[in-house]
Amino acid sequence: RLYEVMTDKGCVLKAEIEWPRGRQRKRHLHNFGLKDVVTKGMLKELLPAIIRKIQGTYGRVKTPLLSKAIEEFRAGHGATVKPVTLKWYRRGLEKVLAGIGDRPVNEITPGMLEQYKSQYAATPSATNNSLHVLHALFEMAMRVGYCDRNPVHGLKLLKSRPSRARMLSEQERTDLLKSAAVDSSPYIRDFILWQLHTAMRPCESMSLRESAIDLKNNRVRLGVTKSNRPRYVPLIKPAQEIAWRLFHGDGGALFRGTSGRALALVTVRGVFLRVAKNAGVNVRLYDCRHDAL
Repeated sequence: RLYEVMTDKGCVLKAEIEWPRGRQRKRHLHNFGLKDVVTKGMLKELLPAIIRKIQGTYGRVKTPLLSKAIEEFRAGHGATVKPVTLKWYRRGLEKVLAGIGDRPVNEITPGMLEQYKSQYAATPSATNNSLHVLHALFEMAMRVGYCDRNPVHGLKLLKSRPSRARMLSEQERTDLLKSAAVDSSPYIRDFILWQLHTAMRPCESMSLRESAIDLKNNRVRLGVTKSNRPRYVPLIKPAQEIAWRLFHGDGGALFRGTSGRALALVTVRGVFLRVAKNAGVNVRLYDCRHDAL
């Protein structure tokens, strides 16, 4: 509806647009200027664009800030991923939030992310991981209508540093096992041998329960792994001997301390560092797994 309103400066043309239709309709008022300046032809050109804008914004989800979107993303994934993965999500997204600031998600552009990459180029792996998580967040944001595009899509990641994975030489393996044999820890030699012959991750070995060991078929079932999918690990003869020797038959942890309680990974790492240092071998506990592979 077009109407005229008299003011001190003259007659002003106004338009009243009601949208949406129905009980929830709202009145949108627009001033077009003085009647002497604005012609009917100009109004015919302006009105359709204004109406389309009103219709387009109606029903659209209000875009939240990045911090709010991060909370929704973590809440939505909390029941589907492991706690350690959720912690990794939190660290990556907090790094992005600190790098580009808290702003509406639909205002984040590829240019901002390029600047973020340059700012954190000294830690390429962590920066790339944060961008991977951010990509998943924007996919969620697009599904719920927060934005129309994913600014991470097509973004070139930083070049990662060379992998630290290494294989043990025959001499290093021999020195490491000799050092473990004379160490005061009663379990470290068996644990190292287990890692060398099963290729299991240290955290998987530490959380291994006797109920997951199939001594009849000589295999181990890992129900919760890093990939969040179960997998079977075959046991060759040295690993079979360790399993039989340490087996208690109560379904508890396979690797236990002198008190009979399950070992903590941080404890085993500390003992392993001592053994490796005494052997004169510069190797990580995780490298034993690579050696088995």
